[in-house]
Amino acid sequence: MNNRSKYYQRVFIALALLAIGAAGYWYLTDDSLKVKSLADGTEIFYFRGSSFDTARGFPENRLIESVDGEFYVRTTANDQPLILHTKLLEITVTGESGLRILANADKNGERVDVLYGQAHTEKRYDSPVQERVDMVGGQMMMINITIDFVEKEVLHDDEVPEWILTVEPEGIQRPSTEGNE
Repeated sequence: MNNRSKYYQRVFIALALLAIGAAGYWYLTDDSLKVKSLADGTEIFYFRGSSFDTARGFPENRLIESVDGEFYVRTTANDQPLILHTKLLEITVTGESGLRILANADKNGERVDVLYGQAHTEKRYDSPVQERVDMVGGQMMMINITIDFVEKEVLHDDEVPEWILTVEPEGIQRPSTEGNE
């Protein structure tokens, strides 16, 4: 192999390494919002580092397992509810709904915010108090496994992250209380 061939070989290797390094840097620093549209019309918005798996047979059984990270889930009206499994919760979503889920598998607490529609949660771990929390638009719940505590509260506008408002510009849509007073 002559010197010119060795030179081009080294340049090619250097460029290949540079391209691999740039791709790796982009992957590690990519914080863009991702969206996955599921076969049943559900849309899941999330960032790198968040993960979930649809169960075998989806969309007939409408089960999403191993939810880990921060998500915004937008569901469509369907005859069957959408069920999501986090480490601590089973979240059941009925009808058209939009909810934020904070559920990191390495944390002892989780949170579900319902921007619109309705959902309910139940504990997925052994607890002396198994309670169901029903929520509608404008409500949220938090759970902590360490102290086996569940709390349901009003969801305030300033608690909705900006990135969700880019997906759901109307923000929280509370049900009308007119005629229910």
